[in-house]
Amino acid sequence: KAKEDMLGRGFNSDTLNKCGAKITYNNSYGIIFPMLDNGKFKGWVCRTMIKSIEARRKYLYNEGFRRATTLVGDYGSKDYVFVVEGYMDRLKFIQFGVKNVVAILGWKMSPQQIQKLKDKGITKVISALDNDSCGKRGSNYLKSFFKVTRFQYIKGIKDPGEMTQEKFEKMYNKTMRKYKEEN
Repeated sequence: KAKEDMLGRGFNSDTLNKCGAKITYNNSYGIIFPMLDNGKFKGWVCRTMIKSIEARRKYLYNEGFRRATTLVGDYGSKDYVFVVEGYMDRLKFIQFGVKNVVAILGWKMSPQQIQKLKDKGITKVISALDNDSCGKRGSNYLKSFFKVTRFQYIKGIKDPGEMTQEKFEKMYNKTMRKYKEEN
């Protein structure tokens, strides 16, 4: 059921295998993913597929995990990085071929996460935080620390999880044109 749900959300088996997704025996949280911060294992995140549980808590992290000190993804190979809110948002970018993307696991980057990017020489971010009020606030907050280009969402798309390959390519190309103009 969890795999069917992930495929229904537009993820393919290759992406799920590449990120190390596993099916769990937990009926409430049926799929689990390892979280790597620049290749270093930081913990596990489980995702529920049950709407009533999702309304209360969509993700379940292992005991002792700290979101504030973790950037899920790879960064430091370029002077910019794409920033997304959630683990699944990052998976969509990975599926569509973007490698330098990090999930901050919320809408506002922590001081520790900011410092991690700065320590790797990141000076610019492309903020693909959700296309809602929290995502816009998070993008504005990032402007205090980095040069920020906002991801160019098209009307009707709230977050990367809702993107198809075709829509992603449109938004990505428009974003990269804007990024190049600004830098």
